Amino acid sequence: MTLKHIFVAITAVMLGFGAAVGGTTLTSKDYVDTAVDGKQPKITGTNGNLVTYGASAGAYGQKAVATSVGSDTTATTIPTTGAVVKGLNGKQSAIPAGTSGNLVTYSGTAGTVGSAMVYKTNATYASQTSALVQAQHVNTATANAFNAVMTCNAWDPDVPVADRTDENCWLWNVNRLSGTYVPGA
Repeated sequence: MTLKHIFVAITAVMLGFGAAVGGTTLTSKDYVDTAVDGKQPKITGTNGNLVTYGASAGAYGQKAVATSVGSDTTATTIPTTGAVVKGLNGKQSAIPAGTSGNLVTYSGTAGTVGSAMVYKTNATYASQTSALVQAQHVNTATANAFNAVMTCNAWDPDVPVADRTDENCWLWNVNRLSGTYVPGA
């Protein structure tokens, strides 16, 4: 390469044009500065975090990756699929619909429930053999027992009428007193 070629190449670079000299491309500083100014600075952050878009060009943020799901509703972390699956596995499906007014009972098997009706009246007791009794009804029945009059309804048939006493009665009636409430009576 001659001195003339080198001089032309340097002049071209100084004027903002690129030039090739001996297999090497030369370019101007202005061209390099413009190219560098349009590039994003190196992104920095915490190992394992995710990079997020910022509000303007060139801006960025980061979000932590959570490996478990907690109860914090204001958390800004991004959970992994494993964390979501683990969190869901610790829950159960919604409790199925049942009979209105019945109580939900624990069935003895994790994730499943049973149902128990509440004893309503003594008039329909036969259909409520496994029902739970409300405390109000137990209290009323107890009060009625203390306030009631008991009369014999059936006597031992082997005892003559003249000899009948309370000891010979085998079926008693509990008669409620006036104004005393008996559930379902």
